Amino acid sequence: MDDSFNYFLETEFTAVKAARRQRKLDRKRHAELPLFAEIIDDVEPLPEVDAIQRKWQARQVKFIERFAFYHREIERQADISRAVAGELCMQRELYQLDDYRWETFPGDPVYSLDYWHHVMMVLRVAQAIRHCGVRSEP
Repeated sequence: MDDSFNYFLETEFTAVKAARRQRKLDRKRHAELPLFAEIIDDVEPLPEVDAIQRKWQARQVKFIERFAFYHREIERQADISRAVAGELCMQRELYQLDDYRWETFPGDPVYSLDYWHHVMMVLRVAQAIRHCGVRSEP
């Protein structure tokens, strides 16, 4: 059978089950609370299956969009830190640092951001020490 047909059957059966369950709940409420029968009728029924699915899909889309935004932001910050590190060292050293990064850490941008931020800070400290005239060796 076709997957779309199975999905259709599952959705239809779920909708039928939900309607049947709602009717059962209504009968039970009317039997338990006959004085409040009019008020009970004003209570909103359970949401439809399609409404629940649309809400769930909208949440998934929002999550994916948010994830993509933060992923791009992390990559941008890593690129900025790498560019600053590149200004603080020679091109050959930057290539060596780049090779070390790809050999040592996974390809996830979060690792790149952390690595390049750390390298940038170390290079800035080294540059500050050189400008102050302080020797780092005893």
